[in-house]
Amino acid sequence: MGAAEDPSIAIETVAPAPVGRQVLVDIPMPGASGVMLQQQGREVLLSSPQALPPIDLRALQYCATDMIEGISVGYDTLLLSLAPGVTVTHTHIQGGLHLVLRHAAMPAHEAGQPAAAVGGASDEAHADERRDDVPSASDQGELRLRLLEAQLLLQTGQLGEAHRRYEALRQDMPASPDPLNGLASLALRGGRWREAKALYQEALLLDPGEPGAAAAVRAIDRATAPRLRSEVEYRETEGGVGTGRATAVIGGVSGQQPFGQGWRLGFAADFAQVDASQVLKRNGTVGSFSGQRQKAEVYVQHDSLGGQVIVGSLFLNGDTPGLGLRAELPDTWGATTLRAEYHRPNWDFFQSLIDYGTRDRLAVGRRQQLTTDLTGRLEVGGNRYGIQGDRDVADTISVTGELRLGNLAGVRGFSTAYVLDSEYLLRRADRIGADGQRFAPLQIFEREVHALTLGYAGVWKDRTKERALTYELSAGYGVDRYGKAGPLVAGNLGYVLGSLEVRLRGSYVENIGRTRGTTTVLGGSLTWVF
Repeated sequence: MGAAEDPSIAIETVAPAPVGRQVLVDIPMPGASGVMLQQQGREVLLSSPQALPPIDLRALQYCATDMIEGISVGYDTLLLSLAPGVTVTHTHIQGGLHLVLRHAAMPAHEAGQPAAAVGGASDEAHADERRDDVPSASDQGELRLRLLEAQLLLQTGQLGEAHRRYEALRQDMPASPDPLNGLASLALRGGRWREAKALYQEALLLDPGEPGAAAAVRAIDRATAPRLRSEVEYRETEGGVGTGRATAVIGGVSGQQPFGQGWRLGFAADFAQVDASQVLKRNGTVGSFSGQRQKAEVYVQHDSLGGQVIVGSLFLNGDTPGLGLRAELPDTWGATTLRAEYHRPNWDFFQSLIDYGTRDRLAVGRRQQLTTDLTGRLEVGGNRYGIQGDRDVADTISVTGELRLGNLAGVRGFSTAYVLDSEYLLRRADRIGADGQRFAPLQIFEREVHALTLGYAGVWKDRTKERALTYELSAGYGVDRYGKAGPLVAGNLGYVLGSLEVRLRGSYVENIGRTRGTTTVLGGSLTWVF
């Protein structure tokens, strides 16, 4: 009898006879009922929904010298390459998993047979293994281990090394769809959806029944398909500086139509009914307002095979035209965004909405995958604000960012985030009002909001009926260095049924941000994908 020294895993061997002995492996593990065990030939893959505890590989190899030919351990996977004639079974025990490796007795007529024959392979299989163009059993085991290593590198965020491993496996496993699926997953994470789709389709040629690749192609096709969306939003600010109590009902329609190779044409039009109890007018007086506002955008977008995205836009805010250009440049670890806008409609706050406000902007942003579960984004921009009839009323520098840690406490979909939303005033123009007093035509204020949030997101799918329910909820607390502190909460609920998508959303912010009041937003949309 032998035992491992690592207290987190118990390994026990019982050997009543040279033939017929067994190895017992007990792995303490919360949630062991979710562990999956898959066997292909003599390769056994154990997949856990969470991290495996530390395993003493030397002790396991020592105890099962003639039972296990190879072992590979990943973050949440264990791959065993069994010796000929060895079987493995697993059962769930209280607080863990119980594995039994058993060396079955070999009938006399099988003694001296090749390893594959003891494992139950047919004569045709032996003939195939002896062919030069088919890997031997040991070679196949090595390739499976290399594939598992590439998958683990992908899961742990080592994307560059994972790409190199998959490319090598693509050459060494030309008949397998697995390396192609891995490369496609990497391409999709890097925003290269056209490359990912081509790789998934190539994998489907090798294995038409592979469900993961087929589902990925359907998801890409849906994301890039023609669509038409209608939406409505109710926005209310109470106690905001310069507007008092204000409400707006904003309706909109938007859509996109792909054409050519990676091109799409899109549009958006919004109409708002606005009511404000008090708002600063362009002549410097303060009074109530009730009226309608509208804006529109038409854009052309191109997605290259390498994942680069270029978007050119034309804006119309009332009777004021504008234009914009955005470029997104992906790489192994994330993407860099460049943005230039001139007279873009600015409906971020009520006074600007009422006065047909615009914003000119030059900005650079970065989205980065820092670790497997930690992502970050940061954008720095220079802004010039204007209103109808006065297009140069304030200059600012804005800095926004987020650090988000996913899979918090080992729970998939549970995350926490630090959010920064700041804007610093460089210049604010003064004008002379009707009463001879100086006033600022647009109430731009400095802000520096720091917030911490907790969030949970998930999805429920019914594949047979093409239905899916998505949900997301976040809540937290924010502090404005120039204002007050207060809570914030937001939620999003979506339902997909065939070609229709319904979404509901809502948010509430108290005392923080630009208005120093409370802001409530409720919205919904209906999208038709065709």
